[in-house]
Amino acid sequence: MRGVPFVVTEDFEMLGHTADVGIRAFGTDTRSVYRNAARGLFSLIVDPRTVRVVEEERVTVKGSDAVDLLVAWLHEILYRFDGKGRVCAEVNVIEAGETVLRAVLRGSRSIRLGTKRGRKSRLSPSLARARVEQARAGLIAEVFLDV
Repeated sequence: MRGVPFVVTEDFEMLGHTADVGIRAFGTDTRSVYRNAARGLFSLIVDPRTVRVVEEERVTVKGSDAVDLLVAWLHEILYRFDGKGRVCAEVNVIEAGETVLRAVLRGSRSIRLGTKRGRKSRLSPSLARARVEQARAGLIAEVFLDV
């Protein structure tokens, strides 16, 4: 068993593990599965309902394949939080191919009030157990983050 789900929505679930936390995202297509993986990550950092949407950023991420792209995508979101002090409430994935993802992130600069993890997320997505696979109703993306 990969982990025990401890938070589930219709779009993603959080997976518990000894020293990690995992996100399993569901989607009907590549755009929605990457959007939902980002939403799962956001839920670890901040309650998106507490973030005022006052700015947006366009993001382009590249990877060597779907799994590498998933990990690079989550790293990019964490970089924007840890490095630029930005928190996101909304994500719109405009394009998600096998090796390129383009999205618009909406949120604000954080003063770290209301964040679940303080000044730094201390999260790091790992390629080790990451996967993006076809499922009956669409796609499943799964990644574990070192805590």
